Amino acid sequence: MVFTILGCNCADSEKEDFELQVKCRNQAKHFFEKEVGGEIVLNNMGYISSAYSNHYNKKENKCFVLVNKLVVSTALSSRKIRSIEKNWMR
Repeated sequence: MVFTILGCNCADSEKEDFELQVKCRNQAKHFFEKEVGGEIVLNNMGYISSAYSNHYNKKENKCFVLVNKLVVSTALSSRKIRSIEKNWMR
């Protein structure tokens, strides 16, 4: 999935370009946390692992966010999944 979340005036200097890249990074992080909800979600059917990356395109004057999701279905019992979750959190 690719999302565009930022449109703004083109940068005229390296400082402005850097500031737009930082703004893009911050907005991408906020978007990921709000819309996707985190990196790993466990339930009794398996788990979903998510990650994102962002890129500010100066020519198009846009911030692009790429969200990757890996869905793994497992036959593990919910008790076993809770055990795995506890070990991951250490």
